[in-house]
Amino acid sequence: MVQPVKRRQSSCAVTKRLIEGINYIRAQKQIPNLERLSRYMQREYGTSYTECRRQLDQTVADGFIIEYTAVGFKGQRTGLEQEGYRLPADEEVDIERDDHDWFCFECHGPGDMLLCSECIRAYHTNCTKEDYSGPKFVCAVCKEIEAGKRKNKMKKKMLNTLLSYTILRLKEKTRELHKISIKGEEENYARYVYQRMDLNAMEIKVQASRYKCMEEFYADARTILHNCVILRERGLTELAHVMLRDCKYDLDEINLCPNCYYMSNAKPEQWFCQPCNPPHDLVYAKLKGFGYWPAKVINEVDGKMDVRFFGGWHQRAVIPAEYIRPITTNLQTLKIKRTAGFNKACKELKVHQQLLDERERELKEQGSVPRQAVDNDDDDKGGVPDESFVVTSSEDKVTQVTKRQLSDQFRLWRKPRHKNESASDADWQARLEKKTADVTERLKKQFDEEKEKALKELTDRLKKDFEEDKQAATKKKQWCYNCEEEAMYHCCWNTSYCSVRCQQEHWHKEHKRVCRRKR
Repeated sequence: MVQPVKRRQSSCAVTKRLIEGINYIRAQKQIPNLERLSRYMQREYGTSYTECRRQLDQTVADGFIIEYTAVGFKGQRTGLEQEGYRLPADEEVDIERDDHDWFCFECHGPGDMLLCSECIRAYHTNCTKEDYSGPKFVCAVCKEIEAGKRKNKMKKKMLNTLLSYTILRLKEKTRELHKISIKGEEENYARYVYQRMDLNAMEIKVQASRYKCMEEFYADARTILHNCVILRERGLTELAHVMLRDCKYDLDEINLCPNCYYMSNAKPEQWFCQPCNPPHDLVYAKLKGFGYWPAKVINEVDGKMDVRFFGGWHQRAVIPAEYIRPITTNLQTLKIKRTAGFNKACKELKVHQQLLDERERELKEQGSVPRQAVDNDDDDKGGVPDESFVVTSSEDKVTQVTKRQLSDQFRLWRKPRHKNESASDADWQARLEKKTADVTERLKKQFDEEKEKALKELTDRLKKDFEEDKQAATKKKQWCYNCEEEAMYHCCWNTSYCSVRCQQEHWHKEHKRVCRRKR
């Protein structure tokens, strides 16, 4: 059975309060003894004398405060020895850094903890549900990461490409978490936090393609929250909770459909029309207060459909099943009002269906073509860039091609060149092996060259897309009130147009009665 190990006994918040009290008392030209510190803690934080003494003992045991014998130099205590407390000098600081965190990864508090045998995390016995009765203790985070590696079917480079969009979205909302430190006490940061982690560090790991599964990425995000709770910096903990919630949402979206997540962030031309693999069901969905509208079914949640609508802003909603109709339903029975927005949505739907038909025809024509080639074709059409055609073992492909080519030639090799010529089976076998080796070497060299070229093109394209998305992330777009294209001309507080033609058409039709623009 794994036994708990004594770690830090004092929390970071208590330590910083006591240090603050010592500095305050020394500023009054007095010796920081137990009596003065307890009065300060009672006045500032409502801490009792007994609790203050216990906290001091724990902080001294952790090495953040040094207890010493002081000699009074003022008033009645002049020349009298008394117990005092001071902060350690730089050369006296000896923070023990072994191979595990000082605080519980679940509740973020100090105490006696179980140490994970696979990572640096530590847990109180009542903060983990994992079994520790055996010779080793493995935490829940490590088990989740191991399970994530087994079930992950994406190539590492593709996974990190998707996570690059996730980290960009997280950094947009929480600037304070880009680089976490203690204001004015950077040198003390390492005394409180065992493993430094912030959004900049996660971005560096993404750019280096170091994440092997999404669970590793989520564990690092949880480490940021863990550090923020330990530091007790005002506002950081709330931001870390928001960041972790957004991170979980984005990772769930990647799990739901990597194709949709990539396309909605990269946004190539006609990105919403590109079919996913496997393709989503197409339906007409009705949102309260609106008519039926063409949409993709992204997921089914408790009998309701999570859909994303074609057209304008590609909005998303969870629709009850009774407001869902098959895409083959006659439009006249749905009593749909054909507006400009609806016509645009139907146009997108038609393009999506055409692309689906093209893909099905190609799959039927290719028939026995290896899966790698099919994935390559999908990538050319704008789907998620599947890298399987890049990193598949060259030996496997060369072997398949060689067998197909040599099987047709073997009969020719078996025939003598002249009528009187004959050869033993050993001679034919040697000739066959030599020919096989030559063809294998040639095809392997050709495949390596094509693989290197494809990988370079894919890397350059992904970097270019990422930089373009990064630059466009802060731009705010407006949309034409008439045709829902991107707007260029502002009219009034909520109305813009893409062209003079749309402005004139919509103005005379209805907008001039409600326009708020000053004449």
